[in-house]
Amino acid sequence: MTPNARRQQRSRKEICLVLYYRATHVPGAGSGAGRAAWLGMLVAELWFGFYWVITQSVQWCPVR
Repeated sequence: MTPNARRQQRSRKEICLVLYYRATHVPGAGSGAGRAAWLGMLVAELWFGFYWVITQSVQWCPVR
């Protein structure tokens, strides 16, 4: 396995772990603005994770 492939595999695992943590550790309803910020960060990370997958798919199968 090349160093670049290892780096991409590690990146995928890290992204999945961060998304899993954000989705499973949402603050309670009594925390007010903290919960809204947490949910906003979750949405942003989902969006950037999706964007990352799209940009990586171009590298997996380049169009010639």
